[in-house]
Amino acid sequence: MKLNPGKCSFGVEEGRFLGVLVTKEGFKANPEKVEALIQMDSLRSIKEVQRLNGRLVALNHFLSKIADKTLPFMAVLRRSVKKNKFCWDNEAEQAFQALTAHLCELPTITAP
Repeated sequence: MKLNPGKCSFGVEEGRFLGVLVTKEGFKANPEKVEALIQMDSLRSIKEVQRLNGRLVALNHFLSKIADKTLPFMAVLRRSVKKNKFCWDNEAEQAFQALTAHLCELPTITAP
């Protein structure tokens, strides 16, 4: 068996693996993905809502009750697709602001 030195790393304090940051303390959300979500502006199209849902799926291990938090976004998608007209309402905006505030303080998951 041969090891490829370009793909191997031994004795490191932390590293990225499968989209999460692995440290001695546990697993943390990838800061690049979290920062991309925090810097998103209010959504203006169906594609942006779909993009938001896709980014949230990547962080679903770190977000508790993610389905409850994203329910207003799904309602906007459902209404927009049926009427073929995008309508971002107050409830969805409040949920978006609460979600971005929650993303600033994501927990660290420890191994059992």
